[in-house]
Amino acid sequence: MIEDFNVNLMFEDQHHERHKFKVTAKGMDFRGIMHKGEINWFHPYPHRHFEEEDVQVIETRVHELFNDGTISG
Repeated sequence: MIEDFNVNLMFEDQHHERHKFKVTAKGMDFRGIMHKGEINWFHPYPHRHFEEEDVQVIETRVHELFNDGTISG
């Protein structure tokens, strides 16, 4: 379901360091921040465009991409 995934570091080496990401799903771009294992979505929210089951698939895949060892969130 995820077509593209990009991560950028915000506030590097500061107390408020966060991983900002962009995910493309079904041709739509969604952005969010991963912090302490929790996804905080920016507007537009995927919940407004997809059924809850699809949102769960997207969020699960985002967590997998962060947890595969190459990105720490």
